[in-house]
Amino acid sequence: MEKKLYRSRKNRVFLGVCGGLGEYFGVDPVLVRLIFILSILLLGPLSFLIYVLFAIVIPETPWYEEKEEDRKEVSSSGSEFLGWIFLAIGIYFLGRTLGIVLFSFKLVLAIILIIIGILVIFKK
Repeated sequence: MEKKLYRSRKNRVFLGVCGGLGEYFGVDPVLVRLIFILSILLLGPLSFLIYVLFAIVIPETPWYEEKEEDRKEVSSSGSEFLGWIFLAIGIYFLGRTLGIVLFSFKLVLAIILIIIGILVIFKK
């Protein structure tokens, strides 16, 4: 059976694009989301426009192609982790705005990427 690209129903945070890409390429959807967030920081609104275009073009997984256990199981660990990342970045920017945080965003980004890399390595 050939592999098809769909927007995910089970690994969905917003429209299921990153979850579907993660499932298609066999990587953790959280990593795809983090790459997307980094692309927003680097490319700005162009990345979000590409995401919306993918959401329009890529069809959603048909209900009959989902496994029964996938329909019952709702995993929130990926979205919870993504929420913690957004929280940390939001606190950083608030601290920078108020003059409390004095270190650069590049340092914070490097530390976040190192921690994610360690988690990915030791998750196996």
